[in-house]
Amino acid sequence: MTRVGIGWLLALTALAGPASALRAQAPPATLPRYDVGINLDTTNRRVQVRQVVTWTNTSKIPAKELVFNAHAHFHIADKDVGFLAKTVELLRMSPKEALSFDGPALEVHNVWYRQGPKPGPATGSTPKAQDVPIDHFYRPDNATALVVPLPRPVAPGETTTVELNFHLKLPAKKGRWGQWNGITMLAQWLPVLAVHDETGWQPTPFIPWHQPFFNEAGVYTVRVKLPSDQKLAASGSVRRETKLEDGWKLIEFEPICVRDFALAASARFKEWVGEADGVRIRCLAPPEHAFYAQALVEAAQQAIPVYNQWFGRYPYKQFTIVEGCFGWAGNECGAMVFIDDRLFNMPHIAKKYPTYLLQHELCHQWWYNVVGTNGYAETWMDEGMATHFSHRLVDRLVGRNNQLLDFPKGLKWLPNIHRDDFRSYTMVGVWARGEAHPPVQEMPKYGHLVNLTSAAYDRGGRVVGMIEQRLGERAFLDFTRGIVAKYRFRILRVADYQRELEAYTKTSWEEFFRHWVHGTGQCDWAVERVEINEHKASVFRMKPGRRRDEPVRVTVLLKQQGDFNEPTTLGFRLKEGTEYQVRVPIHPDIPILQLDDVHAVVTSVSDVMSGKQRARVKVEISLPAEPAQICVDPDRVLLDARPTNNYWHREFRWRLTPFYTQMDEVDVTNAHDRWNLNAGPWVYFASYRDPWYTKSLMGGLRAGLFRTQELQTAAFLAYRSNDRNIVAGADLLWDHTLLPNAQVGLAVEKSIATVSNTDIPCSRAVLYSRYVLMYGSSLYLPPFEYIEAFGLTQTRCLPNPRVPTPGADPFRERSALGLHYHKNLMTPYWDAEGGYAFDVAYQYGLPIFGNNRDFQLLYGQFAYVKSLGAVRDAFGAGPVATWLGDSRLAFRLGGAAGLPNDGQFFPLGGGDTFRGFDLNERQGSLIWLASVEWRVPLLTNLPWDFVDHIAGVRNIYAAPFYDVGNAYVNGKQLGNIAHAAGMGLRVDVTWLGMIERTTLRFDVAKTVNSDYPWQFWFGVQHPF
Repeated sequence: MTRVGIGWLLALTALAGPASALRAQAPPATLPRYDVGINLDTTNRRVQVRQVVTWTNTSKIPAKELVFNAHAHFHIADKDVGFLAKTVELLRMSPKEALSFDGPALEVHNVWYRQGPKPGPATGSTPKAQDVPIDHFYRPDNATALVVPLPRPVAPGETTTVELNFHLKLPAKKGRWGQWNGITMLAQWLPVLAVHDETGWQPTPFIPWHQPFFNEAGVYTVRVKLPSDQKLAASGSVRRETKLEDGWKLIEFEPICVRDFALAASARFKEWVGEADGVRIRCLAPPEHAFYAQALVEAAQQAIPVYNQWFGRYPYKQFTIVEGCFGWAGNECGAMVFIDDRLFNMPHIAKKYPTYLLQHELCHQWWYNVVGTNGYAETWMDEGMATHFSHRLVDRLVGRNNQLLDFPKGLKWLPNIHRDDFRSYTMVGVWARGEAHPPVQEMPKYGHLVNLTSAAYDRGGRVVGMIEQRLGERAFLDFTRGIVAKYRFRILRVADYQRELEAYTKTSWEEFFRHWVHGTGQCDWAVERVEINEHKASVFRMKPGRRRDEPVRVTVLLKQQGDFNEPTTLGFRLKEGTEYQVRVPIHPDIPILQLDDVHAVVTSVSDVMSGKQRARVKVEISLPAEPAQICVDPDRVLLDARPTNNYWHREFRWRLTPFYTQMDEVDVTNAHDRWNLNAGPWVYFASYRDPWYTKSLMGGLRAGLFRTQELQTAAFLAYRSNDRNIVAGADLLWDHTLLPNAQVGLAVEKSIATVSNTDIPCSRAVLYSRYVLMYGSSLYLPPFEYIEAFGLTQTRCLPNPRVPTPGADPFRERSALGLHYHKNLMTPYWDAEGGYAFDVAYQYGLPIFGNNRDFQLLYGQFAYVKSLGAVRDAFGAGPVATWLGDSRLAFRLGGAAGLPNDGQFFPLGGGDTFRGFDLNERQGSLIWLASVEWRVPLLTNLPWDFVDHIAGVRNIYAAPFYDVGNAYVNGKQLGNIAHAAGMGLRVDVTWLGMIERTTLRFDVAKTVNSDYPWQFWFGVQHPF
């Protein structure tokens, strides 16, 4: 029987490893040198650069060429346009704001080989007489790998110098290099030398949807000439600023050792400053963003002293925060971070998210900048570290799983976002869809941003937490400080990290890295049974009598149902609250573990099930009081497949709300590790059409049960607006059933009353099974592409036709089986600039449940949106051409047909179809419809925000439209072809700054060849 204290066994082993084995080292003297002269013309969006590069060959092989990562030479290939448009949509931007099709920004004019022994500073643009012009080209397989062949090889230990002269033409776009809203941005923009070792040069391709950066640190000496009205943020500290003639100035920076040298400039920047642990903190942003500028300075002041303790001192005397227009929430650079302008514009009640984000990006000053990593193939090595340590910091500052929204008193019933749920729900979704990836692999293998962030950030951060749990806090931080010291301004590879762990702990980590770093497996610890005082624990059991001071003997049986037997902790909560006062370490590999300090014995055995080792653990412990709750892995450290079974008593999150909406039933506002129960007065806004019946605005009472990426179900009593019915109903969506991409759903609505005797009672129910081909990122729309089968039964829900049709059958009772295919590639989904959508459905009606005739229905619709940007390209950048170029044409062709042809199955009119009629007009067995809209900008890039930036208006479009169509029954048309003209207003609305976007639609229409009255419509999203 082994006896240890409550500390981790591996932590004790780790503490034996001497931290002195990893000694701090100065930056290598052989790092590349970059002497850079920059002319930044913000008016013409042009940057002229002369860059002198000195490189020392530290490898054991000669180098015949220099290879640069010239990422600014990237251009969007035609095949990638749709993918990148969907990526920026995911970031809640429109493609026109972020995607440039003007070709590469970077153009290298010439390269010179310097024959002198040492380079001079980049003070001029004329090469010296002894310099030799040399060729340059880009690799055929990597358009951003700039190759400079040398006149003679550089032997190991030798140094060579070249001079590059180039310019960047900056697009008027958001991005790493561009200009938007008066802010000029230059990040990861300079050509920098790729990594060179015994295998040769290792340039990385540019992946625009993340950060594929892999290069040595360098010593930068930089001079920037720019207009005197521009306030400049930069990686370096200013040495001297000189006023020049003609309204320009020259800023010279002190030499600095960083991975990249970034710049941002704006005439509207103001500066906020602070200090922490001897580091000057600057934040540059427009004056209207003063609240968050000050908040981010304060967040850096909180973080720097703590990070200094954990990693070693911040290596510079200044840290700069600057507002940028990146699309990414934040982006790390050398000694500087960009924070997206939309975060500066978030509600003040959401302060905890931008401040957390700043602390994450600040952490990258150690994990990316000081300790270099291979961002292309080993993203986990910096993102996993930054994710773990920034969450660790916030845990320390405000506690675990804090709420990100600080609603004022009286509004705390609103749906909130908890930090642990925010960092987990994407990973839970990826697991459920069967798309899990390991934290370490080449970036393109992830396929898209969601898979990468869930693997490298979410899973990766937890893997680092599991390493800390194995070592213990003291040993882990000691080890981490040693790593940062040893690899200071060098490059740390994953294999190096594993090797250092093994040297420090004197034990193998091969299995851990295989399971968790290079694999996708999970564990699944479950509380199987609890016995108290030899009686089975139950909420209904009779408690045996005992003296107040007598210990309570508790036995807990645990089992591992997942892939791996990862060590963990068993927590006992002795009173109400969230803290677990007693904790017992669980080590499945140790057969018997006696813990005298907590009066516990842990017995472990392992069984082989399905070819995997599955541990079963018995914990026997004496407690001072009967536990209120018992939980395995109470701090959510592990990658646990089903955290709901970690508890003895099942945990719920209860919410009573006076205003229940769709936002109460999305992953991000619900707990990912337990069941969620929500109830209250309810409003439902229809944002899309189902093939079985038309959804409508409803309001009433609702009570729902929600489990992240698993189940969403509710019962309700509501008023349905389109037919003025009061209905009792229920709905259910069971996600990832049987297959990862499969869903099963149910919806039932029973009419129990109508507002007046003229209203038609309508009851309906549908059961459907769906296979998702392409998921979407919207919080309120269905997946972008899917196919589904359904069965439905309903009474007739259409109002009676205004003009009765003799011989027509209304089919008042309908039951049918059907198939439906849906594809929506409108991009962005809330206000499409381009793309198409296609729907087709078929129903076969059964003569059952009151219907004595069978029937068949077929209906479909194709819609297409095209931006008129070609007009702007053809006629230049004048105001009229720009206005026309920002407009879009939208087309729609749709129809439906049914048999028998005397059935009144389809209405021609409606807010999403022919807008000149309502549902009472022209109901038939055959309809056709065509529409065209011209969506023209009235006001764009608006800064209008309301209610503390919770909602904001960004764009307003007018939409003159034309609808044409007709309906038929018994083979005869129900009137002349109807023509309607109308005008719409489209309002692009943002929610919580950047969380979601919707388009609110207001339409007014008149059928021009009929005396039918004007029609007014309101909806969420475009009609097509």
